[in-house]
Amino acid sequence: MTSLLLLLGLAAGIILFLLIKKIAKARQERALWAEISAGHSREHIMLLQNLVEREPENASARLMLVTLLQEQGRHRDAIDFGVPLVHSPPETSSRPEMAALLVPSYEALNRDGDALSLLDPYYRDPEADPLLIHLYARVATGAGEYEKAIRAYERLEAAERLRSPDDLLAYVDLLRSTGRRKEARRRLESLLELHPSHAGVLNRLGEIAREEGDLGTAARCFHELFHSSQGRRRFQIGLLLAEILENASRERDALDLLAKIGNTNNLSDKEAARILEWRAALLEVLGEREEGAELRKRAARILGKPSDSAPHSEESPAVSPETLPAKIRGLAAPAFLRLFRNLLERWGYSVISERLLDDETATFEVHRTEEGRRRKKIAYAARWEGDIGELAVRELFLQVKESGLDGGIYLSLTRFSPAALEFASRHAMIELFSRDEIGHILIPLMGGLSVSASAENSSSQGEERG
Repeated sequence: MTSLLLLLGLAAGIILFLLIKKIAKARQERALWAEISAGHSREHIMLLQNLVEREPENASARLMLVTLLQEQGRHRDAIDFGVPLVHSPPETSSRPEMAALLVPSYEALNRDGDALSLLDPYYRDPEADPLLIHLYARVATGAGEYEKAIRAYERLEAAERLRSPDDLLAYVDLLRSTGRRKEARRRLESLLELHPSHAGVLNRLGEIAREEGDLGTAARCFHELFHSSQGRRRFQIGLLLAEILENASRERDALDLLAKIGNTNNLSDKEAARILEWRAALLEVLGEREEGAELRKRAARILGKPSDSAPHSEESPAVSPETLPAKIRGLAAPAFLRLFRNLLERWGYSVISERLLDDETATFEVHRTEEGRRRKKIAYAARWEGDIGELAVRELFLQVKESGLDGGIYLSLTRFSPAALEFASRHAMIELFSRDEIGHILIPLMGGLSVSASAENSSSQGEERG
């Protein structure tokens, strides 16, 4: 009997010891997490690493470590320590949640494909959480797996879990990028009924309508967008709307709009003169030649006419802002490359390599020192006749991410669509420069190019500079 009591007492003591140890461990973890939350994260990373190495099965400590590593931008380490959590998550979490936790680290390292593979088993579950399906669609888009992303959005749509404007717009962008314009427009029209003033919806519907020649719908969308925008964005949208109105034979409406735009503050002299000349051309179409001539005089006064005694201008007399795009489109490939190489070098970039993607687009790999750090970027130069849309800018963004570069530059002889401008505004690494912003720099750089272009060996097309 005495032996039995001793054994029971010993067992109770062991259980009590283990319980106290477990409580102490939980308190220690809570205290550690409290300190981390208070901002003492750096000094605890090493402590947590040591703890996880001693106790690999300690999922709570591992989760804290992964969270800290992500906050510190140490994404490779976060993945290394975090992958075991997907197989053995903490008691309060699930495997899909742990997989989702690691996605931002994969994305930060431009490993969207690996993130997609990590999510795939849980996405295939018929009972998958809609939030995970949303995440899968986003990651698939980033990985360039557009069809997989579309199927994920279709799954959400079928379950009536695709309702917010932002989610639907992401779906619409995918449909457009894969040539499903009619499907995209149908969804945008439905979305516009629910959100009649949503800028993203108006942008995209206006663009699609314009592409399809439905200038009435395009004008209505951009008119609404113009009145709800401010600053530089309002100016850019106003120019686009004026062009749509002119193409729709609504010259009087275009004139009224340009008069409003012309009164915008902070316009450059070139922009103010350009608007006056545009108004003059419209007045001449309407038969009001005297009024048009007066506006042209005002434009000339703004720009200033060179006197006979003035020094010779750096600008080539054969090139003007109006003729610049046509002149550049007429350049042979080597001259086209040299022109934009000179522009980038004038901005302080060193050109590492250059090549033509096609007859109308050149790409340059460049670098320069910014804020004490050598930054490497890719620059696109386009001499298309049409405006640059969001898809083209998105492709530049994806190339920057895939290549691990610091940024992307898009140089255009035309304008950027409102959707392209909106996309770039959400991604600081992308810089857009339209004809209005680079034309005055390109004109003096054109000197001699037109003459020498035909003499250069066109076989150098696509040649890279070391």
